[in-house]
Amino acid sequence: AREASEKELRESETRYRSLFEAANVGKSVTLPSGTINVNRTFCQMLGYSPDELHNKTWQELTPPEEVGPISRRLAPLLSGHQDTIRFEKRYIHKNGSYVLADVSVAMQRDTHGKPLYFITTIVDISERKKAEEKITEQLSELQRWHDVMLDREDRVIDLKKEVNELLSRAGQPPKYPSA
Repeated sequence: AREASEKELRESETRYRSLFEAANVGKSVTLPSGTINVNRTFCQMLGYSPDELHNKTWQELTPPEEVGPISRRLAPLLSGHQDTIRFEKRYIHKNGSYVLADVSVAMQRDTHGKPLYFITTIVDISERKKAEEKITEQLSELQRWHDVMLDREDRVIDLKKEVNELLSRAGQPPKYPSA
């Protein structure tokens, strides 16, 4: 029975490790202290090798001004008030640039409810955000042109009224129908 139990445990560990490493999104098992254990996809996302991220914390990979706000968002998970949370955050890439990510976090607890570790899924949304910003800029430009065209149309209407008034004063019929 002991050998069967150990074999089942090894198979379970192998399945878990395969799922963790084969994921096409960043995955992290993070201790409450912040120490991370990440998959290859997360390493590639941030430009690091697995060895370079060994014993790193999420705090070291987060812009300093965001560490406090993220810690406050994680507090309800640690206190047991929430089981999961989702938010966007920036990570610092090895080259110093930022990677914007959609982050989903679940808290894993022991049988007594004590927090053991966070299970985190990280999706790089940098390109999507750039595309959204470009669309927003294009919409702003279209709105500006729309406003210019409306102003131009209003000016044409005013000019037609002025022409009709001048013609009327001269005793001639209006050239443009009234709107």
